[in-house]
Amino acid sequence: MMILKMNFKKLMAASLTSYRINFPRLWGITAIFLVPFLIMEAYVLRHSTLWQILAINLSPTVSKGLYLITVVGAFVLFLLYYGVIIKYLVSADKGIKSSIPSLYREASGSLGSVLKVMGIYFFKVLMWSFVFLIPGIIFGVLNSFAVMAVLVEGKQGKEAFVASQKMIRPFFLKFLDYFLFVFLLLAAFYIPPVLLIDLLIRGFVNTNIYMWSVVAEYLELGILIFMGHFLFVFGFCFYKEFKG
Repeated sequence: MMILKMNFKKLMAASLTSYRINFPRLWGITAIFLVPFLIMEAYVLRHSTLWQILAINLSPTVSKGLYLITVVGAFVLFLLYYGVIIKYLVSADKGIKSSIPSLYREASGSLGSVLKVMGIYFFKVLMWSFVFLIPGIIFGVLNSFAVMAVLVEGKQGKEAFVASQKMIRPFFLKFLDYFLFVFLLLAAFYIPPVLLIDLLIRGFVNTNIYMWSVVAEYLELGILIFMGHFLFVFGFCFYKEFKG
């Protein structure tokens, strides 16, 4: 039977160490991702002050078409970005130096498999949840490592789900315990400053100081990325621990 080598404290320490070492490269990867993503975000999130500044007037038909394209495009772009991050962490863990363009090319090669696995994952979670909520949650948890199995080990389709279930099933409750605690911990650090920044944004918008509201939005985004990077690193370390 597989035995987890680390307790939660050691796992967090390993994740923080990896995060500190890889911090500059993670932001380098993110910088390339942000430009197209922010353009899409400015269109999709019509309430954003960036959208207000651009003030683009389009016909309803064109607007709806662009909205759908940007939603799908932003989702695919995010999956590509996530793939690049994980590919980089795999290379760094093995002591291999990879350029950012090569990481994007490598992640692009896995994007089709990632989309397929993500599509099956969400479809089955929704279908199970429509029948009974608990089976949907159990399926979701047991297959949480499916995408990671694609990116780290090159698993395809069904074998990615089998690999995830094999790793998580013996430690189902511990998996939930660890991940829920990390989410709550990150939420405790994320929510208070974001609520404060949201108040500042409303104040800037109400007084027509749009440029400062944009600065505040980017600060909020920076906090989200900072927390997201750690969650990605923790997820990778968590996967390695379960993999053994």
